Amino acid sequence: MKTPKEVYHQRIANEKPFITFEMLADIHQISCFKDKTLRRAFDDIKQRDIHYLFCLGDLTNNACFFQFRAFFSLLNPYGFHHLIALGNHDLYHAHHDESMRIDPTCKRYVYRHEVYYKEELKGCSFYVLNTQKPQKDNMYFEKDQLEWLQDALNQDKNNWKFVLCHHPLANTHPGSERRDMHIGYQNAQLEKILLHHHVIYISAHLHNSYSLPALYLNKDILCVNVPAFHQVEHGIKKDQVGMQIQVFTDFLYIRFYDHQEHRFLDSVTYIYDHKHRIIHII
Repeated sequence: MKTPKEVYHQRIANEKPFITFEMLADIHQISCFKDKTLRRAFDDIKQRDIHYLFCLGDLTNNACFFQFRAFFSLLNPYGFHHLIALGNHDLYHAHHDESMRIDPTCKRYVYRHEVYYKEELKGCSFYVLNTQKPQKDNMYFEKDQLEWLQDALNQDKNNWKFVLCHHPLANTHPGSERRDMHIGYQNAQLEKILLHHHVIYISAHLHNSYSLPALYLNKDILCVNVPAFHQVEHGIKKDQVGMQIQVFTDFLYIRFYDHQEHRFLDSVTYIYDHKHRIIHII
């Protein structure tokens, strides 16, 4: 009898995924100059013929115009179909005023200038949420964003539904349970909306390494945490690592890619069985 690893490796070799996308998070562009390590990552992704790139926030370190300009002037010529969820650092600005909402300087970089939106790609639904106050560890959503998400999910008939947001749900990944972080000010509200829709909730923010558990099944919500591209703080201190997800009929194939060494880190590979709600580490 074949092991799950053998079964899935055979399926991956013989089946074509609906969509393959790569993800980067916590880039923290600091200067006005283009980041050489980020250029190398974009080159890697382009050379492997990946068309979809999702960024999970903290593109910049201080939400300065020149940092956004440096990031997007590097990204845009590659022609990736990209989705971007802003992080807390992308909303800070110089005075770190936690009372303000998304500033026009930041909002211009949100897809279609919308704070939240849905896009369908290859039969999969992708929802992008943006925290609307620049609080460090608390996600904050206005009422209209939460109501929109609930209505959209209730009407969504697609089998694969992904929700992209910079902040993780509380108690789902190493670091998200720390009392000093208070992650999830509206955690209960968001979790209640996501329940029973079998969504894949993809986040970042924790600055974890690929070596720490990146998948967690929270009731029927699969929580995925993307490792930090820069400033890894927990686990193996190796930066410039991204994540790739391939979507098949009834499972996800999830791997980490080392953009320094131009290779997949095969020591940690995940399969998510969507039908049976099982995570396999292979």
